[in-house]
Amino acid sequence: ESINKSIFTHEKLNLFDFEICPFCAHSVEKEDKKCLCGNDISENNYEKFLYDSSEYKEILKYKEKSLESINMSILSFIEDIDNLGIEIENNNLKIKELNQFIKSAIESIEYSGNSKIIESIDNKISETKVKIEKSKELVTIYKLKLKKEKDFNKKDSTFNLIKKSFDEMQKSYLVNNKFIIDNFNNIYNELMKLSSCNASFASIDEDYNPILDGGDYREKSAIVPKRMMYYFTLMAMSLKYETIKHPKFLLMDTPEEAGIDDIAKNIKLFDNALELSKNSSSESIGDYQFILTTGHNNRCPREYEKFIKIRFRKESGDFILKRK
Repeated sequence: ESINKSIFTHEKLNLFDFEICPFCAHSVEKEDKKCLCGNDISENNYEKFLYDSSEYKEILKYKEKSLESINMSILSFIEDIDNLGIEIENNNLKIKELNQFIKSAIESIEYSGNSKIIESIDNKISETKVKIEKSKELVTIYKLKLKKEKDFNKKDSTFNLIKKSFDEMQKSYLVNNKFIIDNFNNIYNELMKLSSCNASFASIDEDYNPILDGGDYREKSAIVPKRMMYYFTLMAMSLKYETIKHPKFLLMDTPEEAGIDDIAKNIKLFDNALELSKNSSSESIGDYQFILTTGHNNRCPREYEKFIKIRFRKESGDFILKRK
């Protein structure tokens, strides 16, 4: 309250202006490290008693925060006191009940015994009951432990069998996968060497991505044959091995030339892929279907013209839908 009054008075009368003496109200020419009276200020015995308005407000803020903390502590203590009072009352009730019980127990004793002996016996009974309860808990825990160990051993045995089976399957898979990738690379490499790409060596990596000539840079025109031979190889592999579940069906829609002079050269390699799908020269090629659309200007190989089912071209008036 005093600080509030000081701030209020200062705001009205400007009391804390160090340019004016607070005692005589005359102007003060204050020198650096000099008191208002003109004496030197010693750091050891100097204590500031006059503050400006902002410093008083900071002091007020600190005091208010301290007061708020004290009030919260008081409320907390009051709540604890109330709870302790309730607990004391409950304990007093229990004490009365126990006293009444003890009094009745003593009165019911047929002989005049020593109260210390009775108290000792009662304590031993209580200790025995505690031991019995602890023993029961230990028995329960032991039984649970035996059950868990039995379940664990059973599951551990099952896990080991499954792991053994998994390891065998994984080993078999790695061997089979290497066999499949090697055979895929053989067909893919053969087709890529014959394609317009003229690759020296082609294969797929562990992620089944095609790599040409060890990853050397290839021009844009290599994109079409690289992709086309990839799918031709998939078709050949699905015909060659029954375990490969790739459908024996290929749909190819007008391959872009991308700088290739003769797209038909790459398309004709599908026949080579079919030949490579045979496990022996005397074996016949399995059932398959290859649907291909090509542009005009000799993009369709002449050998494949006998397979053409439909032609359409706007410039010549040939449309898929025919006028009735």
